[in-house]
Amino acid sequence: LKRTAAIRFQTTESSPAVWVFLSRMSEDEIKLITKLKIDSNPFAKGFRDSSR
Repeated sequence: LKRTAAIRFQTTESSPAVWVFLSRMSEDEIKLITKLKIDSNPFAKGFRDSSR
């Protein structure tokens, strides 16, 4: 399973066709992942909520 931005995809090869499966991540999943990345990155101080 490979992941890029907000889209997860997987390819499966079978003769003679190649099948590609796509699923879109929900808005809430994207926000959660972004928050976790910012919170765990010591160099992302500029992106953190200043009210904390």
